[in-house]
Amino acid sequence: MDTNDLYEKLLAINVIHFGNYVLKGGLATPVYIDLRKVISYPRTLAAVAEEIWKRIQGTGLKFDCICGVPYAALPIATCLCINHNLPMVIQRKEVKTHGTKKLVEGEIKTGSTCLIVEDVVTSGASIIDTAKVCDTF
Repeated sequence: MDTNDLYEKLLAINVIHFGNYVLKGGLATPVYIDLRKVISYPRTLAAVAEEIWKRIQGTGLKFDCICGVPYAALPIATCLCINHNLPMVIQRKEVKTHGTKKLVEGEIKTGSTCLIVEDVVTSGASIIDTAKVCDTF
């Protein structure tokens, strides 16, 4: 699916909304993107992941694993990891109170570089929070 086809598909499944919206941080925007909807459309989810992959490859970034920002970016990160044979880690929003009581699931080796994937970025606060957690390993 090329970029234009993907855009048309995202419009068709109501991922992209036009109007007056207030974002989590209080900013007003005329466009709202709800990528959570793509989980119900596997081919579109895969196409979103591949579009992100193409853009990542164009940067020359080097990384050892991928972490999706909870929760909406997790399916995208999963697609990227499966399609490109990369390890994945998951940062929880809160530490479990039972079992292993981990904040991060999966393995980050010391000295590894982890690519953080987010579905939509406004202030970057969620990415920064995830980076801080990943940086403790």
